[in-house]
Amino acid sequence: MTYIKRKEFQEIEKGRKVDHPVIAISGLSGSGKSMYSKMLREKLEEDYALKLPIIESGAFFHEQAEKRGMTVEQFGAMLKRDIKLAEEVDVTVDRKTLETALERPGIYLGRLTTHVVGEHGFKIYLKADPKLIAKRILSDPNRDEAKRGLSLRQITEEIIKRDKDNTDRYKALYGIDYEKDVPAMSDIMVTNNHAPQTVFEDFYKPLVKWMKEMGYVK
Repeated sequence: MTYIKRKEFQEIEKGRKVDHPVIAISGLSGSGKSMYSKMLREKLEEDYALKLPIIESGAFFHEQAEKRGMTVEQFGAMLKRDIKLAEEVDVTVDRKTLETALERPGIYLGRLTTHVVGEHGFKIYLKADPKLIAKRILSDPNRDEAKRGLSLRQITEEIIKRDKDNTDRYKALYGIDYEKDVPAMSDIMVTNNHAPQTVFEDFYKPLVKWMKEMGYVK
């Protein structure tokens, strides 16, 4: 599997060898990337005294949306229509993610981090049903969707549309069929439809095995 297809990304990683732990967590909207990255950071520190920062690719994307006075959904839809702007935003985010991963250890999360990190780290893909995600969002009063008073059906529709806008854009930019290629690029895929601790254990054990093989923990 070719992980980095764009020439500028190939130039960035050319001749580079990573000798520090890089963990990539990918998944679509609401799949649990933030929650599991925090659980992972705490568990690695508890078990191995290993302190890894969480580096979120989506933070830059949110910044760009806010600068334009848009919601993430509106910005994603605009990028679908404006391929030139999409290339500028997405490629900048992905380039920064790759450059940072090559330089320092961390838990890297975002929709495309498994693609961007490639062979330089351990890659986890989280899969979740949009309806299940919508139920979780609806139960959280701090979420934007809840504040807007959306129904379960409306939240589900927003999630599906947002994900389609994003995956269509990734197809245009990188030639990636997200639902097929990203899981295939990952070292492990877990479905986030069980209790969080159960899902966490599904990927934590193989991750620790890899880290021991690499000599990052004992």
